[in-house]
Amino acid sequence: MAVLLANLLWILVFPLLSLCFVPWWLRSLLGFQSPQVTWLSVWFWVNGVGLMGFASHWLLSEGAGGLGFWAAPQRCILRGPYRFVRNPMALGMALVLLGFVEYYHSAWICFYAILWGFCVATWIHWVEEPELARKFGPLYLDYCRKTPCWVPRPFFRARKPQNG
Repeated sequence: MAVLLANLLWILVFPLLSLCFVPWWLRSLLGFQSPQVTWLSVWFWVNGVGLMGFASHWLLSEGAGGLGFWAAPQRCILRGPYRFVRNPMALGMALVLLGFVEYYHSAWICFYAILWGFCVATWIHWVEEPELARKFGPLYLDYCRKTPCWVPRPFFRARKPQNG
């Protein structure tokens, strides 16, 4: 039950704080133009939230771990959205943030999105991936060689990693 509550807190706090509150706060602080909902911003939000939900489901059900950095998966996930890209949660969050860049039409939000992406990519490269490589060994290293980190491979070209 504690793991479930921690995961719910992670789902609600980190994305809401970093993806919704900070852009709104920057807009309030800097006072740029009124936001406009566009089809592109809605597309980014729907696909980003959908990918985050889909990846969360696979991480919790197949990985037997949690969503936060403190609860690494117990099993290496090679299916679902993880078959096409190694970081579908972060990619989904980036899509949501791009939706806010489009919504606010602000260079400051764009700068924040770039900074956010740099921080997340740095964390994944220097902390998360080495930890997963130590935990899952050759299976994870093979997965990394076959699966792109950020830009998903098209469905028809995705290779199925060996389940070791």
